[in-house]
Amino acid sequence: MPNPWRCCPRRGFLSRATARPVKPTLGSVLHTAPIQRIDTTNGPLYTKLWPDSNISQQADAHTKIPSGLIYISNFISSEQETRILNTIASTPFIQSIRRRMQFYGEIYYHTTHDLQSLQPNQDTSNPIDSLAWLLDHTFSRIPSFSIPPSQILVNEYRGDAGLSCHVEDTNSFGHYILTLSLVNPVWMDLKPVVPSQQQGPSTSSSTGNPFISSPSQQPKPLRILLEPRSMLILESESRFRWMHGITKGKTVQLPHGVPPILRNEDYLRISLTMRYLKRRKAILP
Repeated sequence: MPNPWRCCPRRGFLSRATARPVKPTLGSVLHTAPIQRIDTTNGPLYTKLWPDSNISQQADAHTKIPSGLIYISNFISSEQETRILNTIASTPFIQSIRRRMQFYGEIYYHTTHDLQSLQPNQDTSNPIDSLAWLLDHTFSRIPSFSIPPSQILVNEYRGDAGLSCHVEDTNSFGHYILTLSLVNPVWMDLKPVVPSQQQGPSTSSSTGNPFISSPSQQPKPLRILLEPRSMLILESESRFRWMHGITKGKTVQLPHGVPPILRNEDYLRISLTMRYLKRRKAILP
């Protein structure tokens, strides 16, 4: 009897159902990639690079990271993390989609326009002053932003819940996105936007824009580790020219030989996304 999982020397294994080559997914390729450390001015950044982007010299590592991406480990202390979690625990959640959310300040969730509970209104938001101390702490460490956030979006991720790769709506949100991670780590995928899908202001090739028409010169996807109490800043190219998301998975691999964390029913990660809404899209509570 012939083997239904036959191998084609040129194309690899063929699926039984379709008899076509089985293409590796973004998640599967980056999951098996080795963890590499990049030393930055804000501390170490752990990443998984696309296999043909693996590096041997530290100087080359920074060229693989999107311009405008800043990662700061231990951005807050464990005591400050507990303070935030206590505020979240005492505040009701909204669950209009799969994951539970809280809004502090302005409400607008651009992905799901047809849900009234996720549109601007004065009844379901919490005062941003509840986390005013966090904003003060954030902008004492990141003083370069002239426009403060008008919204803090809290997302609760349980188990293996993922987040599809996307670019934050440039018609609704401003030029930066800040993400504070709490409780447990997770790997975030970063994927370059193809030229026809780009949002935001264009950048000419003379300024070093890597997003040119030749596919062979496109940047490669990568994955970065978001540790508890870390801050991720996306602006410039990383804000407008790269998608970000979280692949569903059963484990979170860790550096230095530390055993992976299981993303089972006990796994919990909280993220706080800080951003400002453009005035035509927003309403203050």
